[in-house]
Amino acid sequence: MPLDLFITWIVGISVLFLAVVVYFHDRKSALNKTFALISLATIGNIVSVYVSLYVSPESALFWIRFTLAFAVPHTILLFVFVHTFPNRELRLRGWKLVLLALWAGAITFLVASPWVFTDVVVNGGVAPIVSSLIYPVAATIVGFLLASLFLTIKRYMAPSLAQRAGWLYVMGGMCLTYSLLVFLIFIAFNFLHTTFFVQFAAAFMLPMIVGMAYALLQHHLLNTKVIATEILTYVVIVVALFQAFIAQTALIRALSTVSVLSLIIFGVFLIRSVLREVHQRELLEELTVKLQAANTQLEELSKFKTQFVSLASHQIKSPLAAIKGFASILLEGLYGPIAQKPRGALEKIKSAVDELINLINTLLDLRKVEEGKMSYEMKRINLRELVEALVEELRPLAIEKKLKLEFISQKPEFLVSADGQKLKQVVQNLVDNAIKYTPSGFVAVKLEDRESKALLSVKDTGLGIASALLPQLFEEFVRDERVKKEIRGTGLGLYIARKIVEAHSGRIWAESGGEGKGSTFYLELAQVK
Repeated sequence: MPLDLFITWIVGISVLFLAVVVYFHDRKSALNKTFALISLATIGNIVSVYVSLYVSPESALFWIRFTLAFAVPHTILLFVFVHTFPNRELRLRGWKLVLLALWAGAITFLVASPWVFTDVVVNGGVAPIVSSLIYPVAATIVGFLLASLFLTIKRYMAPSLAQRAGWLYVMGGMCLTYSLLVFLIFIAFNFLHTTFFVQFAAAFMLPMIVGMAYALLQHHLLNTKVIATEILTYVVIVVALFQAFIAQTALIRALSTVSVLSLIIFGVFLIRSVLREVHQRELLEELTVKLQAANTQLEELSKFKTQFVSLASHQIKSPLAAIKGFASILLEGLYGPIAQKPRGALEKIKSAVDELINLINTLLDLRKVEEGKMSYEMKRINLRELVEALVEELRPLAIEKKLKLEFISQKPEFLVSADGQKLKQVVQNLVDNAIKYTPSGFVAVKLEDRESKALLSVKDTGLGIASALLPQLFEEFVRDERVKKEIRGTGLGLYIARKIVEAHSGRIWAESGGEGKGSTFYLELAQVK
């Protein structure tokens, strides 16, 4: 294989490789698509130039026409690229884009027709005979090249340009490519009367293509994994191409050529997979940053909420205590006898104030739990006595609802290390809820031994718990939708109970057969001697 053919092959494969890499870096980008089209036009141009040098004069005319037929869209697409860079979407739109496409099609058709290059003469080489129609063709090619170069320099010189480095790569590549073409092709042919450098014209196109590709890929080139994959793929392709170049037989050369094309296809898939992985990692990093910012904001909001709840609770608690105190004084008759109707209203006032005070205490407990400031005074207590006393306190509520409330203890003592007041709050929540959510039937409270642990169970024949609700039952603000309107509550009692039990190194959970089948709540604590 001749050296000039090998150079043409290398340049063609390199340009095609860059076109594929750039295109698959961002397939939705109009700028990347434009670069890919420029690359294809460049490949067509350099192949036509090479073939025109080695075919018969009759065939040379055909390839000379196609040399400029590829040069016309090449220069117009170059102008579109420069006009668009660094945006992803085309800046030329509407009638301007349509007019440009029509002009490119018309001039390309004119160059490929028999009217511009009418014949060739053979005089130490093949030279085309041109008609006067060459002038609009030349004006189009030179005009768009100069416009592209002028626009590139103008954008590069603009003040405060963030993409100055990208414009430098585009401008440098264009200047180097067209300087080589002017000096080594145009001037050498017209003034030195030599066509020696024409056979290497393909290599002169590389600086511009490489500069444009680098300008598009400079962000991705910061990723070593991507660039390493691209370089490795390119090197493998070049090595395979060199094998085709040094092949001794046509069969081996053909097989090597097929292997080159296969490597290009597999290389594209490999680069695409790496790009997809890098994109997913970048997306994950971006989402991580957003998540961290959201978490910081949530922490600030949570802190503000906690401070607000604490302030509001303390400010409200004092006047409520005063209201309750005066209502109690009036009910006791210290200011004189109270008629039946006012007494009923005062009792409702006192009951409502008690509910508000309980709510405030719950909110204060919630704040302490969330901040980890809930204090515990651990003592050795008899859990049986605590539960039995509490059941008796709540028995009037059960009697009022005509429920059977029973307490069973397996033995007289269940000694545990606990904060009596906090543990009473947990047990009260369980038994009170059982009574509250049981329209009829019974509530059974039972204490028994289980592997050196005290197990308290509160079983009822009430509304039951849906299977979807059961796993969330001990979270904040979780309540059964069926009873929200009929039964008052905050959805915080079981959450606070769980936190208190966990602080005692115990367990609390619930079981239920489903809606309408009752439920059983369990509290497990280690016994002490």
